[in-house]
Amino acid sequence: MRIEGGVNLNTILRILRHGFRTLSYVNWVSASGFQVAALLGVVGLILAIRDGKAGDLSSLFSERTSRTEKLRLVPGLQNLGNNCFLNVILQALASCLYFQPFLQKVIEECELLEDEGQVASLPLTASLATLLEELCEVGGGRVVLSPRKLMMAMAHYIPNFNLTTQQDAAEAFLHLLSSLREEFSDCYLPNQCSLVDVSASSRRILIPKMREDRSEQERWQQHFLGPFDGILGSILTCQSCSSQISLSFESFHSLPLSPVFANGATIMVGCTLEDCLKQFIIAEHIENYHCSHCWHVAGIKYLSSIEANETEIEKLRRCSEQENCDCRRLLHLATLPWSNKFSYTLKQLSIARCPKILCIHLKRVSINMFGEPIKLQLNALQMYKLFEEKSIWLKLMDAQNLRLQSCIGSLMTG
Repeated sequence: MRIEGGVNLNTILRILRHGFRTLSYVNWVSASGFQVAALLGVVGLILAIRDGKAGDLSSLFSERTSRTEKLRLVPGLQNLGNNCFLNVILQALASCLYFQPFLQKVIEECELLEDEGQVASLPLTASLATLLEELCEVGGGRVVLSPRKLMMAMAHYIPNFNLTTQQDAAEAFLHLLSSLREEFSDCYLPNQCSLVDVSASSRRILIPKMREDRSEQERWQQHFLGPFDGILGSILTCQSCSSQISLSFESFHSLPLSPVFANGATIMVGCTLEDCLKQFIIAEHIENYHCSHCWHVAGIKYLSSIEANETEIEKLRRCSEQENCDCRRLLHLATLPWSNKFSYTLKQLSIARCPKILCIHLKRVSINMFGEPIKLQLNALQMYKLFEEKSIWLKLMDAQNLRLQSCIGSLMTG
């Protein structure tokens, strides 16, 4: 590099010290912009040494080194084959504040019911509790934990599910919960012979080693209604006659939510988790559904209009088995001119019992208008936008009057 105009080092230092605006008066001729940057870097270092600021630089480096030394790390999990799906589940469970105390309570009760030192009767629960506790320990160095003991305990309950090969995370999560439930059932010994006796009995169970007595129903709920267990309600109503056709309940471990689509397989712009939940619980129109109650109402009106036998009319009014009755066999109803053959029926889902830990299963497979499965391609930014809204959890807590102590948002192939 050469500088035209006879500028010496002191001139360069003075120019740099008073700003880069005066650099336009110097005619730089360079074969490479990299050489200019290198010269400026050297000049900056000379300025720092000349002004006695090298000590500040060393202190800056020392601060960064001290920050690195003070960095706190959480343990990682070793990959045994292709068990990444299981490691993701374990790391998510370790972040749930309510799950570990639940496991500890089960272990403590089984210790009280049996002789001391027989925790080996719960190998899966004990190994899972220990591993989750170790995953929460924050240290200064890198620690890698092995899930081998847990995987061996799970293999006892699911021998046909290979944990060392790539598996579906949602299926593995359900296998883990069902294995824990099966292990809990071996520890739970009811004093009554059936759940009817459990609900009807008001007696207290006296356990010598337990300070607080609990009812049989409370013990059953602790063992079989874990923090992930919720109850989903499904109601079928006829809008034509305002009657409730059916009401059913089923348990769930995770809510299967689908993204909201704008058209086809395109996800709606700005789709949030609240939008997915609203879509999940919105009333759905059931096509071609025949409402028996509507038919009975129409039959009563028809028989009254033709002044039919009062016995037949009264039978229609008193019919309690509307879905499986023989009212259609009545003579005068064989030619009932009823145009409303199919009623306007709605089916709506609701969360009857919200779990303490709500797991979201985001379905990545949808069915298009031709009945063909389509796998959605979700990137990290879309996932972040889906789960970034926290107001939905407050709305859920207000609606259910329950306290959600933890939440798992997991991307699993549905």
